Amino acid sequence: MNAVIIGPTPKTAASKVYLLKTLVDWHMKEGIPMSTHLCEFNSTFSKLVALKFVIDDEIKVTFFLCTLPKSRER
Repeated sequence: MNAVIIGPTPKTAASKVYLLKTLVDWHMKEGIPMSTHLCEFNSTFSKLVALKFVIDDEIKVTFFLCTLPKSRER
């Protein structure tokens, strides 16, 4: 699921849950440039930071690695 969240996000618990679910369900599609995928991923994390949701860098990297397709595991 590659969802791009556009526009301001209300500062609610529901928004945080939605953004976290987006990250958990997110998977890079084959053929998409890594730079595009990373930019979209970072955009979602920036929205969480704007909502005062603190995520450790190690957890962020783990989330990102989980989004990569099997062909990138080598």
